[in-house]
Amino acid sequence: MKKTLIIILAVVLILVGGVWVYLMMFGAPESGDELFADLGFSGTNATNEFERPVEQEQPFVSNETAIDDTQALNLLTLGPVAGAVIVGTTTDMQSVRYVNRTNGFIAEIDLTNNSETNLLTTSRGPVKDAVWSPDGAYVVINSGTTVDEQTELLVWKEGNASSAPGFSVRSLPTDAYNFGFNEDSTELYYLRTDAEGSLAYVYDLATLESRVWFSLPFIAPAVAWNDTPLIYNRPGEGYTGYAYRYVNNQLQTVGFGSTELVATLMDDQFELLTSKLPDGQLVSYLGDTVDLYTVEFIALPEKCDSHLNEGSATVYCGAPQSTTNGLPTSWYKGQTTLVDDIWSFTIGVGNGNKLADLQALSGQAIDVIDMSVDYTGTRLLFRDKTTNALWFYDTAVE
Repeated sequence: MKKTLIIILAVVLILVGGVWVYLMMFGAPESGDELFADLGFSGTNATNEFERPVEQEQPFVSNETAIDDTQALNLLTLGPVAGAVIVGTTTDMQSVRYVNRTNGFIAEIDLTNNSETNLLTTSRGPVKDAVWSPDGAYVVINSGTTVDEQTELLVWKEGNASSAPGFSVRSLPTDAYNFGFNEDSTELYYLRTDAEGSLAYVYDLATLESRVWFSLPFIAPAVAWNDTPLIYNRPGEGYTGYAYRYVNNQLQTVGFGSTELVATLMDDQFELLTSKLPDGQLVSYLGDTVDLYTVEFIALPEKCDSHLNEGSATVYCGAPQSTTNGLPTSWYKGQTTLVDDIWSFTIGVGNGNKLADLQALSGQAIDVIDMSVDYTGTRLLFRDKTTNALWFYDTAVE
C-alpha cells in the first residue's frame, strides 16, 4: 500500500513538474486544441507570468510630470532621446523638438503650457544619432541596424490652405558622418571618407544640392562646423593631437599640440581646447586663437555650448565634479561615467561660475551630453549620456 502511494505521488510530482517546465519554456496555451489544455491557474484574461514577451515597439512615454517653472531643472522625457533643440526666439513662445531614440518618432513639447504633440509617427527603427538645425526646421537622422542603416534629412514644412504641416524626407549618403548646420540653418555640412583621407561637403538647404568643399588628410576627424571650421584628430590615449582652422583653402594650427586633445568652436569665433598635460592633468582653455584663458573646470566639446551677447560669449558646460586618470579617452569609449555640474564662463572676462549641482537638484547623477543653448542665452537643453533622458535648465530661475 505504501509503495503504491509513493508511486502515485511520484507520478503526480513528475506531471506537475512537466507542466511547470512547459509553461516556463512555451507559455500558456491559447486554445483547447493545443497539446495541454488550460489548467485554470489564472483568470481568463490574465497573462501567464512565464509567457515570453513578443518583441514589438512600445509607445514612448515622455513628459509625464508637468514642467515646474519655479524650478531651474526639469526632466522633459523619461524615455531615450536621440537629439533635441529649443525652437523659438523668445521664452514666452518656445518649444522643444526631439527625436525618439527607440523608433524615430518626432515630438514637440510646448514649454509655455506643457503640452506635447506628435509631429512624425513614421517608425524608423532604432535611431543612432539625430542632429538638428538651430531653427529646428531640419534634422538629420541616422537609423536602422547594420543591415538596413539609413541616413535621412527631414525638412519641416509649415501648413497652408492646401497642405497640412509635416516633414518631408530626403536620403543622404549612407557613408556620410559628422553632420552639422551653420548658424542661420541654410547649409548642412558633413564628411565622407575617400582614398586620401576625408572630404568635406556642403549641402545647400534651399537648392538641395551638395558639393565638395575641401579635403582633409585625416581619417574620421572631428569637425566643428562654420565658415572657418575647426578640425582635430579624435583622441587617442597617449598620442599627440592638433587642432586646425580651415582658412583660405588651407589648414592653420590652433593653439598647441598635446595628448588626447579635444576641441570645438563657441559661437563660431572662439575655440575651446581641452588637453592633457605631461603630468596627466587635464586643462581646458577658451579663447580666440591668440588669447587663451584657462578655465576652472574640465570642458569637453559634447558637454558645452555658448551664446554671444554684446560682443562677449558666455559658455555653458556640464563639467565633472571629479576626474579620473583615463579622461577624456575613457569617457568617449564609454568606460567612465561622469557626475556633472553646470558651469558658465564668459570669454574675455575670464571668470567661471558654478551654476548648479545637478545631482543635488535632481537626486541622481547626470552625465551631460549634447548641451545646447537657446536663442536668448538663458535656457539649456541636454541629455544624460547614461539614460538618454532629456533635461531642461533655466538659468533665469533662482
